[in-house]
Amino acid sequence: MLPLGLALLLGCGNASAQAWPSKPVKFVAPFPPGGPVDLLARLIGQKISEKSGKLRAIAVTSGQRSSAAPEIPTIAEAGLTGFGVSSWYAIMAPAKTPPAMVAALADEVRRIVALPDVRQTLAVQGLAPVAMAPAEFAAHIRRETATSAAIIRDANIKAE
Repeated sequence: MLPLGLALLLGCGNASAQAWPSKPVKFVAPFPPGGPVDLLARLIGQKISEKSGKLRAIAVTSGQRSSAAPEIPTIAEAGLTGFGVSSWYAIMAPAKTPPAMVAALADEVRRIVALPDVRQTLAVQGLAPVAMAPAEFAAHIRRETATSAAIIRDANIKAE
């Protein structure tokens, strides 16, 4: 999602990209790159940089402020209207899963993400759980796909 978010950012008006000189925090993750390890390493590296005082957050990319850092404005609040990019995670089932089973799974997920300790654990990580009904989530995926397709088209992004 990051390359699409950058393409959207650059297409929102008075924004540009330039080289950013920095000395990144380096550490060894004893696992192959990619997947959850890569994501975890990025989060840990960011937190280490923040704690060292060498990194200052200027905005979050989502449409709402993060519960983990409510003092940081959104990019739209910072003056770049029309921008909003966020990541999401989902629990999905195969296409031919019986509707009753899908409904039961959705109900259980809603119950779990409503638990105070689960909400607190996620909030500390800057995650805001949203348990959508299956039809609502299907519509969300269609909207996200259409938005991504428009960004790709408008930015003339090509597969390499």
